[in-house]
Amino acid sequence: MKEFTFASALPREISIGAWITGDAVADLWKSIDAWGKDTMVRVVISPQSEHAFSLYGKVPMTQSVADPGYLDVYADEGKGIHSHIQLDKVAAVYATDLPSEDPTRRTRGINLYDHNGHNIIGVYASIMRYDPDPAAVAGFERTREVIRRMQPACQ
Repeated sequence: MKEFTFASALPREISIGAWITGDAVADLWKSIDAWGKDTMVRVVISPQSEHAFSLYGKVPMTQSVADPGYLDVYADEGKGIHSHIQLDKVAAVYATDLPSEDPTRRTRGINLYDHNGHNIIGVYASIMRYDPDPAAVAGFERTREVIRRMQPACQ
């Protein structure tokens, strides 16, 4: 099952999604930048949705200079995670807040999806089996509100 299908089928109180153009991705990512450059997160990168890489590190921050058509985000002042997001590939964004059996543990992520419904990149404020950075959780809530105000992907 494509991740977009899963995210879009969840109840609205758990998953908020929006259609997004490549141009709007840079604005959205500014809300992720606001989580703080020293905030610890987990990043899931899924090239062509064939392989997923989960990385633990600081928030990848928008770089001021990028090739046209790309959003470059680097963590830890270039020493951490690097991602070059092809803006024309991005079609939707979802903020998901998944509960677990333990009420103190949740999985909270912001994911970008391509036109085929595959995950491109996800920034996770918390994953249920790890202790989250409180700054990431607060940042996730702010970014989720940005997405809530966008054109809904599914009603």
